[in-house]
Amino acid sequence: VEVATAWAAGESAELDPLWPPGYPAIVAFVLRCGGTLSWVCGLQALALPGAGIARGRLAREACAAPPVAALAAALLVLDPEVAAFARLYRPEALHLALLCSGLALAIRAVRHEGGRGEWLRLVVLGALLGLAIALKSLLLPLAPWLVLAVSVARRSAPEGPAGASRWRLRPARGLLVALPLVAVLTPVLLFGRAASGAWTLGGSARFNLWVGLTDRSPRSLAEDRTWEEYLRYRDGGATFAERQAVLTGRLRALVQARG
Repeated sequence: VEVATAWAAGESAELDPLWPPGYPAIVAFVLRCGGTLSWVCGLQALALPGAGIARGRLAREACAAPPVAALAAALLVLDPEVAAFARLYRPEALHLALLCSGLALAIRAVRHEGGRGEWLRLVVLGALLGLAIALKSLLLPLAPWLVLAVSVARRSAPEGPAGASRWRLRPARGLLVALPLVAVLTPVLLFGRAASGAWTLGGSARFNLWVGLTDRSPRSLAEDRTWEEYLRYRDGGATFAERQAVLTGRLRALVQARG
């Protein structure tokens, strides 16, 4: 929120490269348009049922029965831990709405042959994936596999010229997903390079791994050391690359000590 408020005012503010800039950029955009932080919570409150609807659609595309799809949607929206993210200043609700919508489009593209508006759906799929990753980069490794699946995982093509033509269209299908994905993430990469000197979309997985492996309590918020470990992480180096290298060394030492 502090970073977004500064950006909205046209001031510079450091965003740690552990996190992608998509969420503070959205908050800053809302504030710059005359909105308030309560508008951001309202947007997230709308995104949560949107994520539930998208998850239900995802289940239907995966051939689940309607009652099962409805249950999948309801469990996401009614889960108190997930719902809590909608009222906090966190990107999860928006991320889930974009990601579940993208996955539903991906399964539809894999399972169905052609169809009206297919190419537009592929472009939208790429854009949705890019926006989801710009908000929360954890599932970045999933993106190339989705592009590959859309490109090659098709129903068996007929023999003859029609089948050969359909095979030639497969790389085009992958490009229709990959190009908007790259177009959305390129500014994020350029921002990371300018802000931290590293080509990164945000990478908190290694830090989370360290905090999880060194946790001292089986209860999630008991003896919470995350802020303490974050300050220690920041002291590990002057740049993102140096801090990540120090963290990698600590993780290797931990594995060597514990197995």
